[in-house]
Amino acid sequence: GSRERIETIYGAGAQSTLPPGDYVAEVSLDLAVAEVPFTVKGGERVDVKVVLNAGVMAITAPEGAQIVVLPAKADIAGNRERLYTGYSALTTLTAPAGDYLVQVVVGDTTTDLPVSVTAGERTEATLP
Repeated sequence: GSRERIETIYGAGAQSTLPPGDYVAEVSLDLAVAEVPFTVKGGERVDVKVVLNAGVMAITAPEGAQIVVLPAKADIAGNRERLYTGYSALTTLTAPAGDYLVQVVVGDTTTDLPVSVTAGERTEATLP
């Protein structure tokens, strides 16, 4: 089913006032997304702690190159969903722990580099 979005707030330590009821907090940072259900009771403060189970992927590529981040494994039809596309020589993304395929496109040349992200760690990938 679908859920009604009640509010969008930004930043660590964000606060909101909600009427009593059941809710789901969805937290995202770059490629990482996590959801945590919580309940608000009248007159009580609720601290919602969210763990993204993510790490940082730092990609260095030639100036002017296109950077594409894909899942390491293709789906059953052989396709990969583009998770990120950018053009910066230094790209830093928070990503869920797991395996990825980073492609750097310069002109007609595409270079592939497998990258593994570990939760709580920084993974550096340098492409020619």
